[in-house]
Amino acid sequence: MILTIVYLLIALLFFFYSLYLYQFGSRIKKGMYLNSEEETTLAFSKLKLFFKLWGIITIIIILFYVLIFVITIAGGILGASRM
Repeated sequence: MILTIVYLLIALLFFFYSLYLYQFGSRIKKGMYLNSEEETTLAFSKLKLFFKLWGIITIIIILFYVLIFVITIAGGILGASRM
């Protein structure tokens, strides 16, 4: 059950990555074809959202790794002190 929830969360995350990239691609194509500055600006706002999401997820993963490292060190120290 937990694994299913994790996979659904990952799928949801990748859906938003794909959505932002698709919106960027379609709007930049339309903006270049019509020579529209407004469409091009909207396209780059979608690209900005994509990289903002990418940065937030990267920070969360790095913090998760640091937390695992700290817990592992604390567990090793606690285990060594009990011997």
